[in-house]
Amino acid sequence: MKFVHLWKNISKKYSLLRAYQNETASNIILHGDGIDLGAKSKDAKYYQYLNLSNVNNIVFVDYFSKDKSMVDINLEEKFSIPDNSYDFILSFNILEHIYNSQLFIQESYRVLKHQGEIHIMVPFLWRYHADPYDYFRFTHEALEKLMKDNGFKDIKICVTGSGPFKVISSMIANFIRFQPLVFLIHLISIKIDDIYLMKARNKHTYPLGYYCTAKRL
Repeated sequence: MKFVHLWKNISKKYSLLRAYQNETASNIILHGDGIDLGAKSKDAKYYQYLNLSNVNNIVFVDYFSKDKSMVDINLEEKFSIPDNSYDFILSFNILEHIYNSQLFIQESYRVLKHQGEIHIMVPFLWRYHADPYDYFRFTHEALEKLMKDNGFKDIKICVTGSGPFKVISSMIANFIRFQPLVFLIHLISIKIDDIYLMKARNKHTYPLGYYCTAKRL
């Protein structure tokens, strides 16, 4: 991760996981019509990083929002959306809050157009965070099986931040309010993990989170 990117994120009081997710988001290219399952608007933090130059329209879904401009869909049930509606789906830090995850992925597949893509980000080694509930932590193996079992192809999964010292610094940062110190702790953890991961047999034993993308072919 670049020094400047880390500082910009930490100075805004984003977590280290969020900094890695934003870095990942900057490499995502979207096109056509999409739906964001959970974000209230483009005010969501990651929208400043996504490439939206080829996007026609994005629909925002938030079942618990009181904003009448939001699409009111219960993500625990079948979506009130026609088949083959969207070119892409965004689901960032939502899946861990969905108890009926199988149905959620089934419905996501159904409402995608052929050649449509789903983009999922989830935390893994992360604190409990209810919104309004927090049910699961998905491994890369669970994500891959979940996608395969529901018809998705061309599945790609990558880690968003990996290493034991990053995990430790992320936990410590929850108790520090002085952002320059948080930045320094994270920077040190990244440098130490760089050394650790050079020698580690399994470089992804301690993931902060995952990014998964897949297609409906």
